[in-house]
Amino acid sequence: MITGTAHIEDQTVGLALDRLARMTANPRPALQAINRRLLTLIQDGFRTGTDPWGRQWAPLAVRQGQPLRDTGRLRNSFTGYATASEAVVGTNVCYALVHQFGATIHAQRPSGNNVCGYTPKGSPFLTFKVPGGYARKKSVEIPRRAMLPISESGQATLPDRWASEVLDTLHRHMENAL
Repeated sequence: MITGTAHIEDQTVGLALDRLARMTANPRPALQAINRRLLTLIQDGFRTGTDPWGRQWAPLAVRQGQPLRDTGRLRNSFTGYATASEAVVGTNVCYALVHQFGATIHAQRPSGNNVCGYTPKGSPFLTFKVPGGYARKKSVEIPRRAMLPISESGQATLPDRWASEVLDTLHRHMENAL
């Protein structure tokens, strides 16, 4: 399983979280609400075919339909939880990183090609099913289709829309705490 951690450091959100912590002894319900909101924003990206910054995902090259929605496995795999100090979202689908950051997969190059435990071994071609048969390629380019607000350099920063949604959620919880 591929795992990773990204800490999103947004000064405005951080200040609001500090205020919430001072106002209530239990910030977990607010963090659970933030968690639910983040999961909804991820699902919105799948529905609209856009990354967290509102850019359209690269179109499909082989099949018809929308990117990353062939079976729904990746879209439905995102889950989350909240502790007393953080809201966490993620997926256990091993090919999520390939789509998040993009990749080039080559035939006959075992190192660096291991996606989901599968490494092409000794074949001069990658073979995969396409409408009407099979395709054979020496390499395939998987374009970047970001689902989480993590830049190509690995920096996690909430886009303005996402930060606004998180702040709205925090403000509602602060109002209720008063």
